[in-house]
Amino acid sequence: MSETGGILALIPGYNEAAGIAQVVRGAAASLPVLVVDDGSKDGTAEVAEEAGATVLRQIPNQGKGAALRMGFRHALEHGYEAVLTLDADGQHDPAEIPAFLECYRKSGAPLIIGARDFRQMPFVRRLSNRFARATFSQAVGRKVLDNQSGYR
Repeated sequence: MSETGGILALIPGYNEAAGIAQVVRGAAASLPVLVVDDGSKDGTAEVAEEAGATVLRQIPNQGKGAALRMGFRHALEHGYEAVLTLDADGQHDPAEIPAFLECYRKSGAPLIIGARDFRQMPFVRRLSNRFARATFSQAVGRKVLDNQSGYR
C-alpha cells in the first residue's frame, strides 16, 4: 500500500478528454488515481492513462453512480481504506487533496465533504442547495455545509 495510508483518488468521467489529464496529474501528486471511464467516445480513458491513472472502462455508458460503484469495488478489492472522489471536469481542485488527507487523519471522520462556493451559483440553484443542506443537516443532527458536493 502507498504512503497515503491506502487512500485512493476516484475520478468518474464521461467524455472529459479535454481536461482530465490536468485533474489526474493534480490528484496523482497526492494519491494513487483511478479513473472510471463511463463509456466515453472522446478518448477520455486513453488521456487519463497517459496522465498516469489506472483506468477501468464501463461500456456501455451506465451513469456516474455505476461508475462510482465500480470504483468503490476496485478500492475494496485492492485493500484501500478510504476513497476520495472528485469530478473529471476540473470543478474540484486537486490542490485541496492534502487538506482532505489532514482532516481525515486528524478527525477520523468516516465522511468528509468539500463545500463549494455558492456565491457563483444562480440564485434558484443556491436556494435549492440551501434547502437541501438544511433538511439534510436536520435529519443527521449535525450541520453539513454542502451535502451535494462530489468532492468527498
